[in-house]
Formats: sequence, C-alpha cells, structure tokens
Amino acid sequence: MEKELFSFVANAMAGEQDASGLVTYASTFESGWHAQIIFVMAHSFDEAKEIAMVKAAAEGWGFVKLLRGKALVIEDLDQIENEAIRNSAETALQEDYAFVTYADQIKPDA
Repeated sequence: MEKELFSFVANAMAGEQDASGLVTYASTFESGWHAQIIFVMAHSFDEAKEIAMVKAAAEGWGFVKLLRGKALVIEDLDQIENEAIRNSAETALQEDYAFVTYADQIKPDA
C-alpha cells in the first residue's frame, strides 16, 4: 500500500522553562496556544493521526489537539495559494512530515 499525504489543522501549546527548568515546549514561540497545519505521509488516516501527534511532541509541542484532517491529492498541491503552506506540503513529500506554525497566539475566545 502506497503512502498518502494527509493534512491536519491543530492547536498546540508552546511553553517556556519555569524556575525549576522542567517545562520546555517549543520555546522558540511565545508561550501559549498556536495554530498549526501538520502534513504527514502515511498509509492510513489513523496512522497519519498517530504520526502527527508523535512528530509534534518530538518537535517540542505540548497538548496537541488535532481538530480535523484529510488526505490530500498530491497532484493538486500547486493549487495551494499560500507559498509557506504549499512549501510545507511539498517538504512532507520528501521528509514524511512538515509543519506550519502560526507565530501569533490563538485568542482564548477563538
């Protein structure tokens, strides 16, 4: 079975080290919730969800919430208008996963 490209809209927590040095979530981003698009190559939707969660945690994101996801048609990637998102999808084809993380925090009422 050939792998497909999946995309997920997600929210994840970036954090900072506390005084004891124990908390370290994606410290290059401002502490708080951030929106993400996660691209993953996988054989099935369930496998893609698991990979997305594992990769996000490995990149230092905490409390990852996958809000929705779907398989993408690889031949249609050139129709993605946003260059950063399109480049991330294309990177996932080569490296099996990629992220777009929005720098601005998600507002609590969003």
